Parts: sequence; structure tokens; C-alpha cells
Amino acid sequence: MGRYCARDRLVFSSIDLGVAGAVLLELPGWVFWVSPAEVLRNTIIQAERVGQMLRAQGVELSIFRVFSVLCRGAFVGLFLPSGA
Repeated sequence: MGRYCARDRLVFSSIDLGVAGAVLLELPGWVFWVSPAEVLRNTIIQAERVGQMLRAQGVELSIFRVFSVLCRGAFVGLFLPSGA
């Protein structure tokens, strides 16, 4: 899992980029915003939950600070090399 193999190359080479581009151009613009909007919503909810947990332990941080930390953690987890 997580490795690129020759079979993947066959799938990507069989895509007609002209047809794929035409299909993407026909889609309404909101389609491209649904996923990022849901990720943002989920991160805000998670920030509120983590903030409540921290407040219960006596740590006072604003939801904006918790949101910022969660976003930085997601960046580190997604984009920096993990050594695996």
C-alpha cells in the first residue's frame, strides 16, 4: 500500500485529458468548494472540542489558537516526509 506500481501508470495513461477537461468544465463551480468547506467545518468543530477539553483541564486558549494548532498539525502530517 502507498507504493506506485506499473498498473497505476496504465490507468493514468488511459485517461483522455480532453474529455476529462470537458467534463470538469461542465461541472458547476460549487462542486469544487464542497470538500474544502467540509474540511474547514470539521476542523472548526474539532477545535471547539479540543478547546473544551483543554478548558476542563484548566488551560485557557482561544478557539482561534486551537484552530491554528490543528491546521499546523494537519500540514505536518500531510506534507512533511514521515520516513515510512
